[in-house]
Amino acid sequence: MPPIKFCFVNTSSILVECLQKAIAEVSPHLPSSVTITVAQQSLQQFFQAKEPDPTTIVTPANSFSFMGGGFDKAVINCLASDSSKEKILEESIQNHVLGINQGFLPPASAHTIDMRGFSYFRGSLADAKGVTSIIEVPTMEVPSPIIHDRVFYCTWALLEKLASENVETVILPAFGAGFGGVPPGTCARLMVGAIVLWYMPAPSPLARSSAVLLYLRRKYSKFGKPSDIKKIEAYYTDSGKKSFTETGKESQHWPLPWKRFIEGLTFMGH
Repeated sequence: MPPIKFCFVNTSSILVECLQKAIAEVSPHLPSSVTITVAQQSLQQFFQAKEPDPTTIVTPANSFSFMGGGFDKAVINCLASDSSKEKILEESIQNHVLGINQGFLPPASAHTIDMRGFSYFRGSLADAKGVTSIIEVPTMEVPSPIIHDRVFYCTWALLEKLASENVETVILPAFGAGFGGVPPGTCARLMVGAIVLWYMPAPSPLARSSAVLLYLRRKYSKFGKPSDIKKIEAYYTDSGKKSFTETGKESQHWPLPWKRFIEGLTFMGH
């Protein structure tokens, strides 16, 4: 697999600390070709210091592709060749992506926008540093609190999209940690966990699916059919199975703490 670098860029010290902690927990289970880092900087500061390489910026946007606030606004600032062209560029991106998606971007979907064909992008800071595209992953229809598991699904949709992209560096926001109201620690664990779940070795697609269920603590017993349940249970240790039936304080840990997650899978090597 070609090397790929994920970099979270954020100015919040609390969020940065949560991301660093989450990354430290999962790093032993990442392939050597995948790296995850955190930069406590504004997006502009990050790009000013960045070496040029094929890069995409992930933007949380919304279902209408308005990019006038938060991380989205910082993205437009770096994409536009001149500050006076930011609104024009935002509207051009909006018209383009909505035009090919019947006017609406469902939450937790991912949409690549090649920036090289847009006026007012050439000569921008992002252009000089190797940005070729942005990927819009709406976390919400309109600015509002979201269900926390959408953070995981947004990250998964992004990773699926990246599988067909030719980039070396992926600049990440913190999905849902602003208007979405997702606590910093939960956001960090869900996003970082999704990245590792996507790339970590697994003996089969069903094994990876079962790992996702365990991490998100989704009760596989609801499948109902004994033969289906047996297939899923084959990937769980006794500890893993127990995590689905816990009550009280232990049942409130979500997503499943990483150490317990690894202990709960038969194929991770303990």
